[in-house]
Amino acid sequence: MTTTAGTTMMGTGTTLMGTGMMFSDTTGQWYEDMANHMASAGFMQGYTDGRFGGLDQMNRAQFAAVMARMLGVSPVGTSGFSDMHGMWAEGAVAAMAKDGIIMGHSDGTFGPYEPITRAQMATMMDRARSYLGLSSSSVPMSELYQRLHDVDGTWAVNSINHMYSLGIVQGDTAGYFHPDSATNRAQAAAMLWRWHDAR
Repeated sequence: MTTTAGTTMMGTGTTLMGTGMMFSDTTGQWYEDMANHMASAGFMQGYTDGRFGGLDQMNRAQFAAVMARMLGVSPVGTSGFSDMHGMWAEGAVAAMAKDGIIMGHSDGTFGPYEPITRAQMATMMDRARSYLGLSSSSVPMSELYQRLHDVDGTWAVNSINHMYSLGIVQGDTAGYFHPDSATNRAQAAAMLWRWHDAR
């Protein structure tokens, strides 16, 4: 897999930088432990130059592949999405779509290179919990709106509520979730590890 900057990602099974799974660019960062946990568990890989790239955006195909690894879902055949044929993540996307965890766009595309938004990520994590047979919890909507000021009326509000109630998603210091904002690798690693811990 290659990023838009042309830097190659380490493939599944590639040994990272020693037993501690330390990356050259995560020391002292708020997401250092999460990145190391995700790497040591084999869920996310770093770049071949030893970086984790926490500020790099995560796209929909990359997120689907990570979730598939976390769920132990094996890649299957073709996805049926018109923009996925022959793509490296097609098998993972196909499996996740078959299990109802991910969905495409109304025009039949998946949008693999589109940045995954925080709302989309919360929704996929919520569906993945249902796939695993785990129960959902929620807080009263009034409490959610008080804590996350920008989620009222958002299409993904129920999933955001479920993930918020479990401590998986959080707002910023001003109390905003930014549901339509793109997610970077640091944020994804943090939310996905919390999701893993909440199981």
